[in-house]
Amino acid sequence: MNLPKKLFYTTGIYFQNYLISIIRSPYFYSFLTGFCLITLMYNLLLHPTLVKPKQTSTSYSFYSDSLKETSLENRMKNHCSFRGAMGSGISASNNLPVEWDLETEKNLIWKVPLPMTGFNSPVIWEDKIFLSCSDLTEKAIYCFDRYSGKQLWNKKVAGIENSPEDFTARGIIFGLSLPTLTTNGQHVYGIFASGDLICLDMEGKELWSRNLGVPDNQYGHGSSLIWWGNKLYVQYDTNNSGHLYAIHMLTGELIWKKERDNAASAWSSPLIASINDEYQLVLSTTPFVAGYDLQNGNELWRVNCMSGELATSPGAGENLIFSGNEYAKLVAIDPNDPAKIIWEHFDHLPEAASPVCFEGLLYIATRTGFIVCFNAKTGEKYWEYESDEGFFSSPIIADNKMYVSDFSGTTHIFETSKEMNLLYKSSINEKVVSTPAFADGHIYIRSFQHLYCFGYE
Repeated sequence: MNLPKKLFYTTGIYFQNYLISIIRSPYFYSFLTGFCLITLMYNLLLHPTLVKPKQTSTSYSFYSDSLKETSLENRMKNHCSFRGAMGSGISASNNLPVEWDLETEKNLIWKVPLPMTGFNSPVIWEDKIFLSCSDLTEKAIYCFDRYSGKQLWNKKVAGIENSPEDFTARGIIFGLSLPTLTTNGQHVYGIFASGDLICLDMEGKELWSRNLGVPDNQYGHGSSLIWWGNKLYVQYDTNNSGHLYAIHMLTGELIWKKERDNAASAWSSPLIASINDEYQLVLSTTPFVAGYDLQNGNELWRVNCMSGELATSPGAGENLIFSGNEYAKLVAIDPNDPAKIIWEHFDHLPEAASPVCFEGLLYIATRTGFIVCFNAKTGEKYWEYESDEGFFSSPIIADNKMYVSDFSGTTHIFETSKEMNLLYKSSINEKVVSTPAFADGHIYIRSFQHLYCFGYE
């Protein structure tokens, strides 16, 4: 045997004897057991996909905490919440009509009657449009085909655990179905004046529901829903408490709940704002406007500036936040540390219509019939326009135009410019307080009695 082979043989025998001694050791099996337990715990904690989930479901691209660009682009194509994809009053839709006529049916695509009333606005995902309706006691969610207006399904909202049995619309000015729904293209979410929250699939099947507690105020719950990642956000401000809820969209379980110290009753809806290219959740109430971390709900900033019964939602643009209330003021807030008010305005204030900012211009609409355009950064007033009717419906920017509907059902369409340019006024001659929705060259307007779709043939 030559030296390399002899060395290899000797080493092998030595290693074999060493392994035998280890196996015969009284500590070997304790060591092996510990190693297996450590490996198992590592896989359970750091690789949860190895554990069977509580619920089986389809994989959703929208349920990552940090939206992929493709998901964000898809979201922006759909009018999925109150005032659009982010609640900002900005729509990506274009090629929109500026005039329509019911008598000649010019640019009228379809018109359908609504079985019950409701002040909430339509929301859209691809070929489906959703809204909620109610009477004095009953609540329901409806789904229509966006292209034909055909009703696809309706779901009565009832039997929710802990829902107050005696909560009716008597004495509630705006009824049971004031808040606007939201959808992520997989599910539809609704909330009602009684605090009933429900999740349906896209075919109207109930997946989960819960009651958030009877709201202690004279109008019932009015704040609309919005989502981000896997979280459904609810602004729940009442006379005795203010809270921000993050609820898991798949299961309905509470992820976190943040108390909003000193918050009074409010009917404002949350906004997802981009500040220095980072998204945050912004809420208005009395007496403050505040920003929150989308993931953990931690308060990022707060400015005390509001008063009275607040129903307007905040606006955002130019790295600023805008909030206003009738009999209070309109403010522009720089939310960067330290957050501060950079300008204020005290005339022609909104009561329910929310401000919208686009390309350096801020627009508001008032209950008394005024539309006002400001320089968003300085507060300089560029122009004002007076309508014969007031506005509860919020202005929306779409196709480089500003659309806003007054109480009588007349939609005023302006060029987005610091020079006033009224392009057209188109009417449906029915009362309108909800905010229009937009998709693929079509505008959807909800009156007290009907849902309309206008667009080019």
